Parts: sequence; structure tokens; C-alpha cells
Amino acid sequence: MTDEAVSALAEAAFASCPGQWAVVALGAYGASRLLPHSDIDLLILSEVSGRQLKPYVERLLYPLWDAGLEVGQQVRSRSDHAKQCTQTLEILTSSLTGRPLAGDLAYAEAVLAKIAGRARRHQNQVLKALSARNRPGSPYHLEPDLKEGIGGQRDIDELVWRAAIREGAVRHRVSAPDREDDDPLCDAQDTITGGRWRVQATLRRKSSRFTLDIAPESGTSSMHAALATVDMLLRDARGDHDLEPPSGWTAADLLSALDEGTVSLPALERAAFRGEFDRLVSGMSELMTLRRPGLGHRLTVGAHMLRAAALVPSVGDEDPLAARVLRDPEGRRPLLAAALVHDAGKATPGGGHAQRGVSAATMFARMATFDDVDTRTTETLVREHLLLAETAATSDTQDDDVVLDVAARVGDVVTLGLLYVLTAADSMATGPGAWSRWHAALVGGLVGAASIALTEPGAATIADRAQLIRIEALEALPFGSPLASVVRAMHYRYLVDRDCATVIAEATLVDSMNRGVSGAPLAVRVTSGPVSDTYRLTVAALDRAGIFATIAGCITLAGLDIMDAEAHAVGRVVLDSFVVTSATAAGVDPATWNRLERELRAALAGNLALETRLEERRAHYANGECDTPITVKSDTGSARITSVRVTAPDRVGLLHDIATEMTRAGLTIVRARALVQDGMANDTFLVTDADGEAPRDPGLLGHLAMGIRERCG
Repeated sequence: MTDEAVSALAEAAFASCPGQWAVVALGAYGASRLLPHSDIDLLILSEVSGRQLKPYVERLLYPLWDAGLEVGQQVRSRSDHAKQCTQTLEILTSSLTGRPLAGDLAYAEAVLAKIAGRARRHQNQVLKALSARNRPGSPYHLEPDLKEGIGGQRDIDELVWRAAIREGAVRHRVSAPDREDDDPLCDAQDTITGGRWRVQATLRRKSSRFTLDIAPESGTSSMHAALATVDMLLRDARGDHDLEPPSGWTAADLLSALDEGTVSLPALERAAFRGEFDRLVSGMSELMTLRRPGLGHRLTVGAHMLRAAALVPSVGDEDPLAARVLRDPEGRRPLLAAALVHDAGKATPGGGHAQRGVSAATMFARMATFDDVDTRTTETLVREHLLLAETAATSDTQDDDVVLDVAARVGDVVTLGLLYVLTAADSMATGPGAWSRWHAALVGGLVGAASIALTEPGAATIADRAQLIRIEALEALPFGSPLASVVRAMHYRYLVDRDCATVIAEATLVDSMNRGVSGAPLAVRVTSGPVSDTYRLTVAALDRAGIFATIAGCITLAGLDIMDAEAHAVGRVVLDSFVVTSATAAGVDPATWNRLERELRAALAGNLALETRLEERRAHYANGECDTPITVKSDTGSARITSVRVTAPDRVGLLHDIATEMTRAGLTIVRARALVQDGMANDTFLVTDADGEAPRDPGLLGHLAMGIRERCG
């Protein structure tokens, strides 16, 4: 239809043109691959002068523009266009798929043939330039760019261009028409074009990003198979061989390649896609195109597994704990094996994939001739690969039962160290932001506590260690100090995570509130946080309903993000501690803390319209529309505390809003841990009721969940 319209307009527009002319379709239009929002790329060839030609060109273009089409036009003589093709690779490649539409077709074909012939004569230089083209992404990305990404349309175009350059003739496809029915590249072209059509028809604009909104389904994907096929064919055409493959992969070959790091990934992905690892990891070729979209995940299951394993050697580059674990070369083999197969259980949909993956771990360990110890280690690592990250993010790591459960499930300190490295590699392979210094600190703290339980016979309980801190602080105080009664009243949950100097400094804050020394409604202390670019903010104030939510709201107004929070009561004074970092590009300086303290004082005095101010800030930093539902899950498994986990699109003031609903439900927040991955907040709150007990009433927790969803939705 477009050909007919353009040809008819051209013949009418140039009917009285005094010289030779032709209209040529270039690029995707030339290759007959128009999409709903494609540009119409035209080359107008003529030996008539530009001034004489202008009115004819306008008669052709104005109706197309008026119809709302995006037209890319080039108006050149034969020699000018040939010169441009020698100077600009993009103009050359668009001409290699050129197709004469109207005018003197023989004239146009001669121009295109001359350009293709010259490209063949200089093919070494041209092919080298094509090989330098940037190819971002991965064929196994869950949201691939179907045009510019690896395996996408631009890679298919390059294969066509290479064929045209080798032959010295214009080409619109690689295969001859009579071979297209059994050509994998033609099948891939159909799949990718269909995907791009779906994207543009859905979004009603020019785009090639195959997002999860457009293709949310799980299961084996023909799209990833198409992208991987194109990538493989292009790498063969380019002669890209990053890793010389063995004649037949053994488990030892695979572990050795993985131990070389991410440099081996392209070759390993190709081999896995071709089925060369299926004997070692059952169904690995299908896992390479298996989609299991999850929070933060970026790759298909098989590609994620390969990347996690290839990342293992580099985890210790900037992580001292991981570096110590990786010093043992023998320990690396079960670790690499576990990383390779850790998600193999996802071949079957549904929960429990970690347990299902153990059989794959056992099979690979046998193939690798592991001894019984290494086999059991590999099985444990796969079975428990989620344990550390989930426990650190959602449980009370100051609870002896939690720490002892982790220690019992892992079994020994060597496996615990390997599990830490696997956790890091798994998270890093998941996607950007899934493993930050903060995540490493949380998991590392849990590993440290579990290590004590595994290595120190009769190790002191968390309560015992807290009591030792209390005794040390009391002994450091002068005789008769008023701070002694404050230290004696401090809960073990507060003490266990602090040193003697911190306990005394913060007891001073509590004492100043008790005695009303300054007449101020609060006292504030700021120190450096547990990881770089973080700060620990401690606020002491007389207890009142909703004070945690008020403090959280004021922290947000000050341009800070809350990463972790603890709420403690010492008599009638609350001692709330927050780990914070900058929420904006601006750094944190003394003015930040001064502003925060002013707003805290105003809020506690009833002189700050906190909800209004937060709403204004939300409007200023709006995150846009998000259809992801808010989920609220309660865990009443602990005897002392109930855990409430909220997953929601991150936004300004989210922690304040959740805390406000908890106050309305009559609950007290003991600890809050706020983790954000890929724009989603994954916040966990440890709460008690008015009597200090773990709330268990399903009705209460159900109303709380409903209130949080309504307020934060």
C-alpha cells in the first residue's frame, strides 16, 4: 500500500521534471519491513539541480507529511550519493537494501549496483566497521530491545549487509526465496518482526522494547530462541570465538570455563542454547529460553544460572569476606557447580524451586566426579541458596532462634562461607541494584552471627552478649551517674547491636529527655553508617502515638532514604534509630541535619502540616504510573514478634504511610528494613501489640493489610 501511494505521488509530482529522476526506498522500507510506526526512508536521485528539483520534491513529500507519516528523505545526484556512501556507514548500509519505486528504475538500479560493487571491493574495511557496531543487551534479557539489542533486527540487517557486500549486489534478505521455508534466520526474522509489530501496535508509538507489560507470560519463549539464533549466526559470520569449545563438553571443562569469569559467557551461552550441556544439566537448552519473570530478574532462567556461576570468581574483588572464602581452590568447584544449577528447579512452575533443584545438583556432582563431601555441599548450597538473602531481609537477625535456624540448615562454617558467595553472585546476576554494599552488609551480619553459633562451643546467646555490653557500659560510667538507670532499662535488642561508647552516648540522649534539660521535644545524634554514603540517625523523644511515622515522614522531607530502622522504648522515652542515605543527587551535609531537626521539632510541636508536605514532595518526585499490585504478608511463626512484609512500587513517604497504618491498628514497630530493587520497595516490619506480644489475630492483620493497600495504592 505504501509503495502504491509513494509511486503514484512521485509519478504525479515529477511528471514535468525536465531531467532524469528516480525515487528509491531505503533501509527497512527498502527491505519491505515496515511496521506501524516505521519511518518512510526515501532517496530521491536526480541529475537536475537542487533549485530546479525543489518544487517537485515538495509535491511528493507534503502529502506524505500531511498524512502523518515520518519521512526521512535524501535528495542527491548519482555522484553525491556515491560519495556519501563512502563517508558514512549508515548511508551505505541503508543503500545496500535499496529498492527503486518510481521514475527511471534502470538509472536507480545502476546507482545502487555501483555502490554495492564498491563496497565489495573495499569489503575488509567495511566489514571491520560493521564488526565495531555496538550490540547492547543479551538475547536472554527478559525485556529485550528487538531492534538494537543483541540478536535483534539490527543484527539481522548486518547479516543482510554482509551478504550484499560479499556479492557486490543489493540484498533484501540473506536466503533465496525458495529456501525461506527451512531457513532458521527467516523464522527468526518473522518472530522478531511479529514482536516489534506487537510492541508498536500496543504502545501506538515507535518502540522495540519487548517489555514484561507487553509479554508477561512465563514459559519457554520463541522470541528468546529467535534472538539467540540471530546472535549465533552473526557471531559465526563475524568469526567471533571468545572461547575455543572442546569437542565434547565435560563437567570439568564447564567448571574450568566458568572459573575464567564472565569473559567466557558468550561462548557458554551459545553452547548451552545448542544443547551441548544438556547431558550435564538436564534441559539446559530449554532453560536458556525459559521465562520466569520475578522481582528484579533480568534474564531467562538458564542465562541467569550461567551468569551467576561466571560471576563467582569476581565476587571477592571488592568483598573481603568473599575473598577469604574464594582463597580455597577446592571449595570453588562445588560453589561453581551450585551456582550453575541453582535455579534448575524452575523448569517446573510454582514455589519450591530450590528443593527441586537438588536433583540437578546431585547429577552434576556425579558427572564432575565429586566426592561425597563436595556432593553434599553442592546439594546444600542449591537447597539453601535463598536462605541468607531472605532471612537478612525479612527476619529478626537479633533473634537467637533465627540465627540458630540458619546455622542448623547450613551445617558448617565452610558451607556458610560458600553460601555467602553464592548469594552475592546470584543477586548480582539478577540485575542492577540487587546486590549493593547495604545488601552485602545485611547478609554479612547474619553470616557473622551464624558463624559464631557454628564455631564457638557454648557460644553466648544474643541476650548474653547484650548483657555483656550492658555490664561494660555500667562499668565505664562514673559512680552514681544518672545514666546507669537508663542503661539498666535498655532492652537487649538495642544493646546487642551497639558498642559501649554508643550505648553511653545514646543513654545521654534519653536522660536529657527524662530530665527535660534543654526543654526541647527531642534530641538527635548522627554518626557514620555501616557502609559508605550512609548515616545512622538516632532520635530520642518522649513517647507518643505515631511518633515513628512522624520521624520517618520528616526524614523523607529532608531528602533522605531510610534503609533500616529500629524503634526502642526506654521508659517513657523512645530511642529510634535509622540508617539513611541521600535520596537525591545532592549530598548530605550539615544543612541536611539542621533542616531535619527543625522539621522534627515543628512536627512534634504540631506546627508542621506533615501529610500536606509529603503529598507535595510526592507530586514533585512522581514515579509515574505503575500497575504492580501492593502485597502485604504477615508471618506469625515467631513466639516473640510478628513480621509484616510489604511489597509495593517505591515512592516518597512510603515508610511513613505504612507506619501510620500500623499505628492506627494499635501496633508498635520494633524494626523496619527497607529494601528497594528495580523501583519496587520490599519492606519488612517486625511488630508487637500494645502488650508487647506478637499480634496473631487474623482479623487485625487482615484489616492492617487492607489499610496499607488503600493508603499506599
